[in-house]
Amino acid sequence: MKKLTLFFFILISSIGFCKDPDSDFESLMNKFIDEYLHQNPQTAVYLGIHEYDGKISDYSMASINSELDWAEDYLKKLSEIDPGSLSKNNYVNYKILLSDIKSTIFL
Repeated sequence: MKKLTLFFFILISSIGFCKDPDSDFESLMNKFIDEYLHQNPQTAVYLGIHEYDGKISDYSMASINSELDWAEDYLKKLSEIDPGSLSKNNYVNYKILLSDIKSTIFL
């Protein structure tokens, strides 16, 4: 029984040291989506997320510059992920997210 307990302890403690590219990417993607919807509440409402009802996007120059910096930061974070190490679904999601970020920067 002690060996089994020790095995599970080692397994659980080593999980934090194993890099899983898919979970890293999914975490980054989910954070991006949350922040994007916060910056674009009309899009969130259109998608049926009604916690943003009554809110509007900020189109001030300061907000636009902030969104540009935000997109460039995500482009840098995304470039640190090797798309070849992702599952097929996440590879496609990676390409979509990359395209969206680039279009935000270069519009």
